[in-house]
Amino acid sequence: LIPMRFNLVQLIFLALTLFIAIFPHEICHALIGLKNEMKIEEIALFSFLGIFSGGYVEFDKSEFLIEKENALQKEIYEMSKEKKRVTVMKKLKKIREVSAAGLGINLIILLLFIIFLLILPFITHSLYIQKGVYVVDVISGSVAEKYGIKPGMIIYAINGTRIHNVTEFMKMMEKYNSSLVVLSTNNGNITVLVPPNGKLGIIISDYYVPRYGFLPNYYDIVYFISLIISIQLAVIILNAIPMFISDGSYFLKALILEKAKSFEKAELINFILNMLGISLFMFNLILSFV
Repeated sequence: LIPMRFNLVQLIFLALTLFIAIFPHEICHALIGLKNEMKIEEIALFSFLGIFSGGYVEFDKSEFLIEKENALQKEIYEMSKEKKRVTVMKKLKKIREVSAAGLGINLIILLLFIIFLLILPFITHSLYIQKGVYVVDVISGSVAEKYGIKPGMIIYAINGTRIHNVTEFMKMMEKYNSSLVVLSTNNGNITVLVPPNGKLGIIISDYYVPRYGFLPNYYDIVYFISLIISIQLAVIILNAIPMFISDGSYFLKALILEKAKSFEKAELINFILNMLGISLFMFNLILSFV
């Protein structure tokens, strides 16, 4: 979904998706921190050329520091130490809430755009007109590749007969199987010998044309929504994996300390889980380049 080469529209979309993913994430950290009366030293939101956006919220170090003498050791469960136990529990709850705040807003945004993407086909019929099929991709070594059909092409007609959607295209392919057909495309006519199974080896979708001039290109909308979903999911995963300084790491450490009765055991469990998180991240990163 994220191409290596961008045109201007795609660069604008990328800038907006990064903004939608990162800025609300950091703002929610700050808002929940203020709600819990936590000291914030610095809030930074930045953008380089409007493309590479980022940000962070830096809390006072004491807000996330759980020292051994303040942890949930055996003695704080004694009645004489009840006030100390309550204080530590409140602090751990604050850490969990602040750590989860950014992930929470990213998850909400992700779900909203998934829902929007699902209902988009029902919205488009009143705003867009079906006028052919759009070639999303061409399978390597297929009949389509042999005859020069490429991704991005729009097929309007077959043997002079207009087609309006994928269903009509598939029916025409079945009708003309094992026959020569002329495909009318936005790149001119292409003569193709349809295989006996009627499949050219292309991935297609309905091609929509705006009913009104002010409406954006339909596929730009789909690309933008898909990019938002991808970036939101990436931000959620990267922040949720425990890696010592990630949101997931702080949340997990607070949760373990709440449940554990030994500070040493809690620290050991937290360290092991964070090392597993880093290993998983590095393994996935290596596989991306293999």
